[in-house]
Parts: sequence; structure tokens; C-alpha cells
Amino acid sequence: MPELPEVEVICRQLNEVLPGQEITGIKVHLAKAFADPQGLLPELIGTRFTEVQRRGKYLLLYTERLVLVGHLRMTGALLYRTHAASISHVRVEIRLAPPAVLYFKDVRTFGGLTLLRRADLAEYPPLLKLGPEPLSPQTSELALYTASRGRKVALKTLLLDQRVIAGVGNIYADEALFLAGLRPKMRADRLTRPKARRLLAALKTVFTQSIEDGGTSFRDYRDSAGKRGLHVQRLAVYGRKGLPCKRCQRPLQSIRLGGRTTVYCPHCQK
Repeated sequence: MPELPEVEVICRQLNEVLPGQEITGIKVHLAKAFADPQGLLPELIGTRFTEVQRRGKYLLLYTERLVLVGHLRMTGALLYRTHAASISHVRVEIRLAPPAVLYFKDVRTFGGLTLLRRADLAEYPPLLKLGPEPLSPQTSELALYTASRGRKVALKTLLLDQRVIAGVGNIYADEALFLAGLRPKMRADRLTRPKARRLLAALKTVFTQSIEDGGTSFRDYRDSAGKRGLHVQRLAVYGRKGLPCKRCQRPLQSIRLGGRTTVYCPHCQK
């Protein structure tokens, strides 16, 4: 679950507290949660964080020479505390000075941190595969329209392809398609450029609103302070199967697309 808004919230929060903090120690509780392919861990100790960025659903925690690339997957969280805390399912803990601890928690252990040199980040395969950022002013509907040409998959399936648009997951795909008035199972190659423009605008809107609300929390997601996201109160379709559409009051329907539950309004989405 954390999608672009949740990762962006954590990114902004950590950018307020991590820069300037020195890494004094790292304890890895689960080996697969911390990848160090070049054996750089000794170099990380004693360095300071400089900034935190986001790329798609990835967090990039920079030091002077190295970078920790974090992916939260389904249940991961990066929790910042000014003192040692009792937290369940911690897989990695990073001790800092002034006294603080950054905990990587992950219940289902699908996520993790990868340590790289900053110079090697540009060639890191998972990032090379990512499409344009939907919130970037440089991203236009042309990217979405071009990616849809010749694609016979459902429109929602196209949206979930991180090579097309970075950061979109199940929740916000449903929400953006509803806001744009487009049916999730419409064939992607039938997307016109005006509809692509409408869909990209809808993605920007739902992402921006969710970031303002601190993200969407159902079960596991928490921000870096451990707080729940409040955007669940604004969801129009996701998780609302059988409930009245907020536009037309007809019951929302659910289908399966690409193995994902998809909720939409047959009347409002064409």
C-alpha cells in the first residue's frame, strides 16, 4: 500500500528532521531488509544525512557520498523518534546524533533499504524503469496518451504500470478514474488525448488532496511520526463497493482487473 501521496508525506516529514543528523550506528534485525551489494556499510557510519527525495514510490535518503533507497511495499514504514522506542516488527534501526533513531518497520517484510553510492544511483535498475512523475509540471498528457497507443489492456491496468506513470497504485487509480469519469475497464488504446488530459488532471488532484490529508490509512500505513492519514474520509469509490455513488447515488460496483479489486460507478464513468 503506500502509494505516491503516502511516500511524499514521509519524504517531506523526514526532510524537516534528517538533514544534518549524523549516522552513529545501524542494527539490521532482518538481513533481507537491508541490501548492501557493494559493502558500503562501514562508510555510512559517521556520515550525515543531507536531504530526502522521492521518486515514484521510492524514498531516497542522501548522505554526503551515499544514498539509502527505501521501498515500503505493502506494510513498510520509516518512523523517526527522538529517543529509543518500543516498536514492533522493526527490521532495521538507524541511530543518529543528535540523539534520535530512524526505524524501518515492515510487518510482511516485502520492503527494504538498499545502500548505494550517490554516483551509482542514476544506473539503479528499479529507478531506470520508472515513468514520469505525475505531479511534475513537465509531465503532460502526451506521456500518458503516447503510452496508451497500441495497448489493449484495461485503462486501470495501464495506470498501475510504473513505467507509464510513476507512483500510481490501486487506491488512487480508482479515485482518479472516477474523478475523470472514465471506466476502469475501457481499453487503453481508446484513450483520446483530451481524455488523457482529463485523467492526468484527476491524478494530480487526488494526489494533492491526499498529501494535504497526510495520506490514506486503512490498516498499516503510518507517517514518520506514527500518525494515520486522513484521506480515507474523502475517498469517492475505493473500498465503497455497494455504497451510493457520491455523484448520482446509484450503488457502486466492483470488478477484478489484473488481479486487483476495482470499484467504480457504471453511471458516472463511461
